[in-house]
Amino acid sequence: MSNSADYTNNPLTDGTGTVISDHFNENDTYLVKRKNGMKDWLITYTLSGEGYVIIQGKEQCIKAGDIAVIKGHTPHQYGTRKGHVWNFVWAHFVPNVQKISWMHLPESPTGFFFDTLDNVYMQKRIYRIFKRIIYDTRQAGPHSNELCMNALNEILLLVSQNMNKPVDARVAEVLHILTERMTEPLHIASLARSIGLSSSRLSHVFKAEMGQSIVETLIQMRLRQAALLLQHSSRNASEIAADVGFNNYNHFANQFKAYFGKNPRQYRKDTT
Repeated sequence: MSNSADYTNNPLTDGTGTVISDHFNENDTYLVKRKNGMKDWLITYTLSGEGYVIIQGKEQCIKAGDIAVIKGHTPHQYGTRKGHVWNFVWAHFVPNVQKISWMHLPESPTGFFFDTLDNVYMQKRIYRIFKRIIYDTRQAGPHSNELCMNALNEILLLVSQNMNKPVDARVAEVLHILTERMTEPLHIASLARSIGLSSSRLSHVFKAEMGQSIVETLIQMRLRQAALLLQHSSRNASEIAADVGFNNYNHFANQFKAYFGKNPRQYRKDTT
């Protein structure tokens, strides 16, 4: 496809949904120029290759892992960099500021937001969200607009989280593994091999970033999940301890009291 559709003159919604979304893989003949901007906004997420955006004479190179947002009524030009292929997903939309304000994104230059996601798991998560948006816009179901805007707002929250508290990519990978395998026994040596570091180096990097050890982080993760189950399920404390990965109830109860200041039974009584 040589150009994306120009929706400048299309009637737009009141901010309840995506105008259109798709996945492009464009060679270096791809060029879009809008001297007067558009009424809606454009968000792109680059999967591979290189593109560029020019706003107010300033050119921004866009590579894999980059999120770019062009706000409404912003004159712009974008396309594939010479000698490259630009593989990216995108969505035209009108933000609903009643829910989550897209207006607070930092702009440089005015009308343009840009951020790089170095965290591989964040990159995969953003791409999965975009695939949902593309699916819902194509399906055009009765709630497609709402589903798409919720997904776009999810992207905004993740990007905001990444900007406010960026995490070392190696630590982010550990957190991802701990989250997925929270109930499994923890073996630091095996975890370190999967990250490509020695056990001592990984432990040092993790504690420097998070302020606590890997073991402490996993225990707190389990305890927080146990607290939620105590509040919102009818399972007894022994069952919940096993559910979140504790093999010994007394150890669980002691850890729980140390973290929350009360034993599991009292915690349930006070919070339900």
